[in-house]
Amino acid sequence: DETLFDRVLNELFKDNRLEQAEAINQQFLKVFPNLETPFIYQGNLVLAREDTTNALSYFHKALQINPSYSEFQEYVTSLQEKFDKE
Repeated sequence: DETLFDRVLNELFKDNRLEQAEAINQQFLKVFPNLETPFIYQGNLVLAREDTTNALSYFHKALQINPSYSEFQEYVTSLQEKFDKE
């Protein structure tokens, strides 16, 4: 169930247990490869390691799956613009 993955991952993020979150998210990606959510989590995990380039690639995959997610699109666009300026 995708909501179970979502709840568990949210808690792990809150507790800064990123290694555990990454392991669980890998399962999430395998079980739900057509959902944007695991790609967003993976992007956030990569971003937490300060790897903006790879984070953006996961975020773009999420937007390919769900291009109507306008709030997230705005976030990715602003992150991309900030990254391009550096």
